[in-house]
Amino acid sequence: LGPQEQSLWEGLCRAFGWQPETLSADFSWPLGQGRSGVIGRDSESARGVMQGWLARDLGEDMRLLVLGEPLAGFVQRPHRQLPALSALLASPLAKRALWLQLAGDD
Repeated sequence: LGPQEQSLWEGLCRAFGWQPETLSADFSWPLGQGRSGVIGRDSESARGVMQGWLARDLGEDMRLLVLGEPLAGFVQRPHRQLPALSALLASPLAKRALWLQLAGDD
């Protein structure tokens, strides 16, 4: 994340009492050079690795928020899709709408 996106993410986490540090690592794709030949670099491989990553790091009772539409297609468990942080930074109205929506969920 860029500095502004990171700041927005940290602000959201503080405001809602979320604990983002419970994840052991950030998901990134494709995997490093040493493993690319073993797993593959296509979308199905990415989807499978994403599912394994989520199963390892997130309990079934945890709510999953997906930031940005491009990622939503790779998540095959119940989730809530939210706008990307960059989209929220570009539109104060979208950020306000999301804030009100999340605040109403509690």
